[in-house]
Parts: sequence; structure tokens; C-alpha cells
Amino acid sequence: MVNKIYKEGFSIIQKYSLPHPFCLQHLQTQISIPQFFPSINFKKIYLTMPISHTGITVPPERYEEIVNFYLKALAPIGYVKILDYGSLACGLGPKDGHPDWWIGNKEGVTPITGLHVAFDSDTWAKVREFHDAAMAAGAKDNGPAGLRPDYMPHYYAAFVLDPLGNNLEVCCVYKEAVEKDEEGKVNGRASGDAIGDGLL
Repeated sequence: MVNKIYKEGFSIIQKYSLPHPFCLQHLQTQISIPQFFPSINFKKIYLTMPISHTGITVPPERYEEIVNFYLKALAPIGYVKILDYGSLACGLGPKDGHPDWWIGNKEGVTPITGLHVAFDSDTWAKVREFHDAAMAAGAKDNGPAGLRPDYMPHYYAAFVLDPLGNNLEVCCVYKEAVEKDEEGKVNGRASGDAIGDGLL
């Protein structure tokens, strides 16, 4: 059933060339809209996750380390510290934008591990820059920058594991962002090279 939903979603993407980024979670939760609401003009709908912000909580002794890591790792996509509550918590987000990624600390808390969080990029170059910046900040490689056409058309992403073991991704799915060489061929790894990496 899930595979059927994914296939339906991909066909809709290709048919309407939807400009807004979305991932498999979006397909699972929203791709059946046309089936149950046929009167909706689906071509005009931007599929987005209805989440205002999210984040992680870490022990006080690791708070500064984790905040500094994310500031460095997400700098290529324009993330800065927007709200700062001292040693309690801080909210990161695009400069002049909304703080959608929060980091807090609490005594006795067990840090979340295995979480997968994906951030949007408008260019492939920023995806590569993110991977380089995160690795330099102490992340572990979980999938270098490249095409993931098995996810969806033009899905270009990079993955790392943060210092806690969470799977951090930056992706660009905009069709207009596709990079091509002098011969007009798409720059990016062959589809078989990337299948499966970064999922966990």
C-alpha cells in the first residue's frame, strides 16, 4: 500500500512539476488528497508538512557543543541563532526568518538518537557546502551529496550523523536547481550509487 502511495505521488510530481519541496513523509500523509477530494484543484496545492518548529533536548553539559555544531553545519543554508534564552534553549532558523529548529537542555535527559531531520536548500551547491561544513564540525558521513532519484525526481541531498547520532540531511528538490555540464548532462552521481544511503 505504501509503495502504491509513493508511486502515485511521484506521478503527480512529474505531471504537475510541483515547485515546493516535499519528501516521503509528505507522500504518506497527503498524497491521497485527490482521491478523496476530487473537487480540489490539486495543481495549485503546495504539499508541506504542517509543522511550525521542532527540536532536540540534550544534557546541560552537551548543550554548548550541540548548539555550536548546528550553527556551523547549517550555516551554508543560512541558519543562525534567532532566539536565545541563555543556558535554557535557543531557536535556529533562516536569517530574518522563523526559528524552526530548537535546541534545549535539561538535567537527567537522555538525548534523542536516530532522529531524521531534513532541511531544505534552494541550490545543489549549498547541499555540498552543508556536508563539508558538518563534517568539519565533527559529524560522521552518512551519505555524500548526490542525486537520489529513487526518492523522487531531481532529489539532491547529503546526509551526516550529528554528534548525538541523529541523521541530519539537507536536500534540494527544485527542478530549476538541477545542475548540468557543458554537454547538457545532469551533474550528480549515478542513481545506483546513492540508493539506500542516508535513510537511517
